[in-house]
Amino acid sequence: MGEREEEHWSRAKRIMMALGVAFAILTVSIVAFVLVAEGTYTAKNFKSHAPIYIDGNVHIWSEEGVTAGSGTETDPFVIEGWEILGVGASGISINNTDAHIVIRNVSVSGTWSSRATSSSSVGISLDNASNVRIESSFISGFQSGVRANGTLGVTEGIEISRSTFTSNGQNVVISGTSDCLVTHSFFNGYDESLLHISNCTSVSCSFNNIVGASYTYMSSRTSVVLIENVTDCILEENDIGAFSDSKCVRLIDTKSAMITNNSIMSYGQYGLEAERCTDLMFYRNEISSGEGIWVQGSVNAVVDGNYLHSGLYRSGSLSIYSSNSVNATISNNLIIRGGGIVVSNSRDCIVNDNYVEDAGYFGSYGYLRFMTGMATYKCQNLTITRNLFVNGSGPGATLSGMNITFDGNMISNNSRLADYYTNEGRGLTATGSGLSIRNNRISSNTREGLGPDNGVMLQMCDDSTFESNNVSDDVDLRYCDNLTVRSNTFDGMWNLSVLSWTDVTTLDENNFAAGIAISSTGDSSVTHWDAGYPEGGNYWQSYSGEDLMNGLNQDLPGPDGFGDTAYQISGGFLDRYPRMQPVRLQDFQSPVTFAICNGTLGLRYWYTSNVSVALTSFDDNSSSVDISYSLDSGPWNMYNTNVLVTGDGIHTLQYRSVDRQGNIERTKTVQIRVDTQAPFLTTSLLKEYRFRTQTSDTRYIRANFTDGTSGVDYSFTTYNSTIYGYPYSMYSAGDWHPIIPETGTRDGAIVVLDGAGNSFTHVITIKASIAPSTDPISHEGPYGWWLILAILADTGVGLTALGAFASSSEKGLPGGKWTPREEGERHYDEDVVDGYPKLKRRM
Repeated sequence: MGEREEEHWSRAKRIMMALGVAFAILTVSIVAFVLVAEGTYTAKNFKSHAPIYIDGNVHIWSEEGVTAGSGTETDPFVIEGWEILGVGASGISINNTDAHIVIRNVSVSGTWSSRATSSSSVGISLDNASNVRIESSFISGFQSGVRANGTLGVTEGIEISRSTFTSNGQNVVISGTSDCLVTHSFFNGYDESLLHISNCTSVSCSFNNIVGASYTYMSSRTSVVLIENVTDCILEENDIGAFSDSKCVRLIDTKSAMITNNSIMSYGQYGLEAERCTDLMFYRNEISSGEGIWVQGSVNAVVDGNYLHSGLYRSGSLSIYSSNSVNATISNNLIIRGGGIVVSNSRDCIVNDNYVEDAGYFGSYGYLRFMTGMATYKCQNLTITRNLFVNGSGPGATLSGMNITFDGNMISNNSRLADYYTNEGRGLTATGSGLSIRNNRISSNTREGLGPDNGVMLQMCDDSTFESNNVSDDVDLRYCDNLTVRSNTFDGMWNLSVLSWTDVTTLDENNFAAGIAISSTGDSSVTHWDAGYPEGGNYWQSYSGEDLMNGLNQDLPGPDGFGDTAYQISGGFLDRYPRMQPVRLQDFQSPVTFAICNGTLGLRYWYTSNVSVALTSFDDNSSSVDISYSLDSGPWNMYNTNVLVTGDGIHTLQYRSVDRQGNIERTKTVQIRVDTQAPFLTTSLLKEYRFRTQTSDTRYIRANFTDGTSGVDYSFTTYNSTIYGYPYSMYSAGDWHPIIPETGTRDGAIVVLDGAGNSFTHVITIKASIAPSTDPISHEGPYGWWLILAILADTGVGLTALGAFASSSEKGLPGGKWTPREEGERHYDEDVVDGYPKLKRRM
């Protein structure tokens, strides 16, 4: 297993183990605080509250759960600071209102689990409610964490930010609403779509961490993110994983969608799938493992600049598929050690400037499965240009369809084991009508153990042309009707099955370095090896005749560049006007250059190390090209060695090539995002406090993190207690840090990750004790108090805040009284109990 896969599976195990304990420990009292800036803070006591129900605009201000506000955009109603246990129902319900409402800093917990019978419980239910914001909240244990149902054109303005969803069936479900925002939140769960948005307009989902970890094997019918019947959708800068047989992102009947800069990992299904979509763009997404990208039944889809790659263990084909689609464009993608590009039953599509290397993979249980670098099936009006298909374990390209232009591509070093599909393994196979195959370079494609064989097969190619190609492999020509083979250079053996059904096949102006073998004589009158006089025939390296005569019958004195005697081809064929010199073809094609980045790839197409960029170029006729580049708008330099990209930030690399004929490639641009600095803790402000509690209840720290480059992603706390032999973790959406005190001493850690995947870990020693001689539920005694520590980190811009706060719990109930900090006030006195600070009671 490759390092990338090991990292993802390690994360999957942590998440699934956390899910196993999350429900049991998330329905208890929570203490939290907010840090705003270094040395300043606000603190609030979380109190237990019954489920909240609001219906209509009238008297919202008198609802017990509303703590502030007047319901306007500038002064919204606020529901804040509650801990709500919703058993078999909703924790918060807001219906039929357009007042501005903010729900923040709440914990809503239920009793639903994946193994329980079906339930319609909802953590926060919004029914025909507009202008609702959910911020910095924790929702767990419901069939749906947030469910918002509205009427399109009436309901608008649903926002969810910096919230944590865990142990729910579906975490967020939004329908019939416009202007929806889901951002900077953490999702994990199982069995169903964690984020499901349908029948909405103007939707943005960004900077979320969404991980599906299924406990069942039925989820191949689901996806982690499901977007259906949505207009104007943006899904960007998310980290999305499906650690079961689920799809990561699926779009259905959606129009005008931009899916960009996401990090995708799906174990066995598609990372990105679009069905019946219009005006769709998959741009600059990084996909590891799984089946890759599939666009089906869609119009005007663009798949551009994506990076699909797999490690040593290939669990999926990692291909780009387009099926039953119109006007699809697949361009500038890198597919390395994955699958290839497949277009089937589609028309009017373009495939250009893609780099496909090492297509093919080992499937489950060592089963050897082969992929094709480029494949078309039953397509019409395709243009496939300037692509590179190299080093694959299957055919380089297989074309089938009508009116396909295959122009300026390179197919090299693709191979197939001789024991599998022995009539394949070639560089190019083409079948169809109206094919135009020109200006391609095809070389060194083999079947293992059989040497250079079957480089090109043209089979039943009707009304087609094969022109101006450079082919160093053997060529098979079978059963073609009205095929023109012109101006090519062939260095390999030809195997010709001559069987033209009605029209003429003509081969002229080609350079042949090897001989021709005829496997079936057929009708020699319909296969022509020259175009008559004075157009002439082909150049044959083995021809030894003289050029002393000219004319139609080569009987007039004086040379004309053609041999005086015909070239004899096996099977009784003749080239009547063999050329004495190789055909010198005009070169109007510019080279093709690709940028391959080498570095430690983090999340969301960020690199967490310096990046070394290799620029590789090929030309259809010339083997000599010059590459130049410009980094970050600097001067243009000749490329001699890899370009080193250093320094955190977003870099721009421009590059282009020129061949020896002076053909200049259009300038290409690649964006390289580098973030090498992990979040860190300023040691001068580092403090650790220990605390005690009478229960093993979960406490939550809430802190504000920032990151100067890629932004804060999420955080979690981990402990040396184990579930099934592994340490378990509790995840947060960037602000919340759960602390799980138990009697005794153990180590815990706060781990903070930025958007690129860099992490900072700080270990915390936690001790909780109960003195038998003191009433544990009395706020008078030392053991009824606790102290919560706060540690926060930052990267690039310095530490945001640090602090510690105290509270008490009366008679075992959640809550107690928070005392705001005053200037110069001590948080605790110097008295200690059992070696730990005792909190000074402040009445």
